[in-house]
Amino acid sequence: MDFDVERVELPANVAIASGIIRQSWPPSFPLCREDYLDWFFSFPSPLHPLGVLVYGEGHPVGFGALVPRRVRLAGQATAYVYLLTLISVLPSWRRHGVGLLLYKKLFALSAERSIPFLAFTEQGGPGENLLRRACSVHAMPHRELASHVGYAALTHSDNPGGQIGVRMTQDASELLTVLERRATDNAILDEADASGLSHWKACPLPHRVALFSHPAEGLLGGAILTRRRFAGSDGDGEKLVAERAILPGATPEALGALRYAAGQSWADGGRFSTVLSTNLGPVPPEIIRRGGFRRLPIGSYRVFVGANDPSCPFLSADQTDLNVS
Repeated sequence: MDFDVERVELPANVAIASGIIRQSWPPSFPLCREDYLDWFFSFPSPLHPLGVLVYGEGHPVGFGALVPRRVRLAGQATAYVYLLTLISVLPSWRRHGVGLLLYKKLFALSAERSIPFLAFTEQGGPGENLLRRACSVHAMPHRELASHVGYAALTHSDNPGGQIGVRMTQDASELLTVLERRATDNAILDEADASGLSHWKACPLPHRVALFSHPAEGLLGGAILTRRRFAGSDGDGEKLVAERAILPGATPEALGALRYAAGQSWADGGRFSTVLSTNLGPVPPEIIRRGGFRRLPIGSYRVFVGANDPSCPFLSADQTDLNVS
């Protein structure tokens, strides 16, 4: 079967991308929405996001993207990586090699620009097998990093964080001070600057920022909380997600403050009894457990870093705190 593979501009082709993603992913996946995709592709960066479409019988049947993000490898200067993401193939066109074609083109685009990529796949899902196979077929040097684990916790109406205070805001740029305090060895760290954090103000999902501080130690950490709609057996419903938890030197008390922030009511009166997270960063599992979070049987992601140059320093990393979305 013959296919055409085309590089496309983003976010200009967001409508086509959204249509393929919507038919390929579960309804709960927020990137199905055109407004979210447009925001996701529009983070400030000197690099442009790159899209790839695969056409079968003259119609778009597959989509994937490389989305730039600013990062820092511990001990290295600030750099950019691509999120290799949103690999989507229409159900009726699966098992025809469309996924491998997408990866082949995306690998080539990344290599042409000498920019490494990070890829996230649901643990144990078909996407994980496809990515592993693509790296093997196309001889792409890569390394598996520590997985991002799905956690959930009950929220609190009273602050169990002791002296740790919580302040809510809409301005994610206030997290900049916290980002500068991280010092994790062999980690690819999200190095969003003020403009990147401020971009969260335009996020179409209901969201807000929680900041955690101590009277003596100052600002300790923070998290971006978003309300996402999920489809399940009990019908559609919103869940609260700690989209980005930045907790340098995390303690159980700091995680307790996160649970308290998650339990605060919203302007529309909404309140949530649980909070989810797929990325608590490099916080040790024992601290996470003592902080009241429990590992979920689903919602974990494999994380891979790849680079055409086998000597790329990013291939020595062990983990990343960059988000899957």
